[in-house]
Parts: sequence; C-alpha cells; structure tokens
Amino acid sequence: QAQVKLFNSREALFEQDITDYEELNRIQKNFEPYSNLWQTTKDWLEISEGWMNGRFVDLDAELVERLVEKYSLTINKAAKYFAKAGLEHQSAIANKIRTQDWLEIS
Repeated sequence: QAQVKLFNSREALFEQDITDYEELNRIQKNFEPYSNLWQTTKDWLEISEGWMNGRFVDLDAELVERLVEKYSLTINKAAKYFAKAGLEHQSAIANKIRTQDWLEIS
C-alpha cells in the first residue's frame, strides 16, 4: 500500500494519469490466506523443532502458549476461508495441518 501511494504521488508530480491499483488490492486480499497458511506452517515447523530438541528449562511457557494460540487461529481462519470459497484441495491441506498432532509435525 505504501508503494501504491508513492507511485500515485509520483504520477501526480509528473502530471500523469493516476494508476488504479484496485485489482492489485483484490489479488493481495485473495492471496492472503495462502500466504498466512504457508508462513504459519513454516514458522510452526521451525519453532516447534526448537521446543522439541532444545533444553526443557529454556522453554518459555507463556510464549509457547501465545504462539500455539496464534498459529492455531491463523490455520483455522485459512481452513474456514478455503472451505467457504469451495477450494476443496486447499481446505483439505489446511485441515490436515490443523488436525496434526504437534508432535508429528516436528
């Protein structure tokens, strides 16, 4: 969004027609659930590896709880989005990730 404003301001400065980036906004909004699912899964795999292979005394229980809640919420939101949009394959992937026992994911 910041780049859109920058580009539009430069177009105005050079007295050019202002470009409409609504299509880009739509694409970005539609891509967001995919991005969130991928990024959250990646983050989960990386951080849970440290939890499983690190020293137990180094675990921060409050941080673990916050991250598990955050990641669960994001995965559930993506699963619901895909199901509502009728994207069966993506929904199945999100649900598989969502229902995995966290010990199996690591």
